[in-house]
Amino acid sequence: MKIRTLFYSIYLLLFVVLFAGCSNPEVQEQFPVIIDMQNSFTGSEGFNTENVFDEILFIPLETKEECVVSNRPRFYADEKFIVKDGSKQIYLFDRQTGNFIREIGVNDQSPEGYRSSGNGAVFNEQNQLVYASGWNGNYCAYNFQGKKAGNVKLPENEQVFTFGSINDSVFAGYLINFMGDQKFKIVLFDEKGEMLKKYPNYNSFKKVEQSISVITYEGLFYNYNNGLFFKELFDDTLFQVKTDTLLPRYVFNGGKFNPVYENREELVQSKPTVDGGYKWGLDDCYTLTNLVESSRFMIFELRFQKKSFFGIYDKTEKTTKIAENNLEIKVGENAFLPLKITNVYINSKNELVTYIDAFELAQWMQENPEKIKKLPEQYQPLKNITENDNPVVVIAKLKS
Repeated sequence: MKIRTLFYSIYLLLFVVLFAGCSNPEVQEQFPVIIDMQNSFTGSEGFNTENVFDEILFIPLETKEECVVSNRPRFYADEKFIVKDGSKQIYLFDRQTGNFIREIGVNDQSPEGYRSSGNGAVFNEQNQLVYASGWNGNYCAYNFQGKKAGNVKLPENEQVFTFGSINDSVFAGYLINFMGDQKFKIVLFDEKGEMLKKYPNYNSFKKVEQSISVITYEGLFYNYNNGLFFKELFDDTLFQVKTDTLLPRYVFNGGKFNPVYENREELVQSKPTVDGGYKWGLDDCYTLTNLVESSRFMIFELRFQKKSFFGIYDKTEKTTKIAENNLEIKVGENAFLPLKITNVYINSKNELVTYIDAFELAQWMQENPEKIKKLPEQYQPLKNITENDNPVVVIAKLKS
């Protein structure tokens, strides 16, 4: 008995040691986590990127006629490739050189074509697939060879607005509430369009206007750690979308600045101002436009009073910081470069992927010669960027 007791004691000790060695910030979280936005705003000068990033790569993309990148792109990256998605363009670039490789898919009405791109969590890094909205109530899957690799049919009689995948065989669609009385908000289905489950929508608003307003980021999906996550613009809670339930994960507490679901009709309207401009109802709300997540950080982009901000919740420190989106990062002893957290993506290697617009970069360099004259050798090619070039992709390794 003493030998058996000793054996169990050793076994328990080994289990505890192994568990402690494998622990990460995720294990210590007690969901749902409250993210305080009201009290987290800081000036950009108070945000230290060295506390977030270990190293940063700047990759100028090749510019030629067949791959001119349109406005407001989104970039994805794995170990070898960079994918540009959105605005009816899907391009593949080499990660190391930035050289253009090929167009993925084709934006036309042919059997191999797609209607639009960039609607949801559309990049499958593991399988090297990009999804685009098709013409016949489906999403088209394209591989990195540029060819159509299959279809995911959407459920009949369901208006899927944005799209995400729980796994290779179960997909989720957001059902936008156009008329105010939509009974469901998420539908699960397989690749043949067979409906598997519907999650109810408990919110409503009174429809007054005849017109229908669409906000591209009203239903946000993203993938992280083999899971699918979702947040609706007019709901403060971010959920994990599972095959059997919606699990509350984070609550974005903006207090009086949270957009209220019942006021959606008013908030999506714009009104002229005395100075000849316009004021959108959402201008005075914390409007989340993008969400991504790593093992340590929850990163979100937001607009408030017509300004662009980004926020970072640190799971280890249990702190939130929100800064205006005009950072500068130190890349040498006395050298700096601009950085915006824009349309970001986080890949499986814990790398944040974003970009700098070439026009903005060229202007910044003209206005800040002292900050760039001592750029380290690896950044020297950036001095040749012109205002008409393709964006510079930024890949930043996140601290874990």
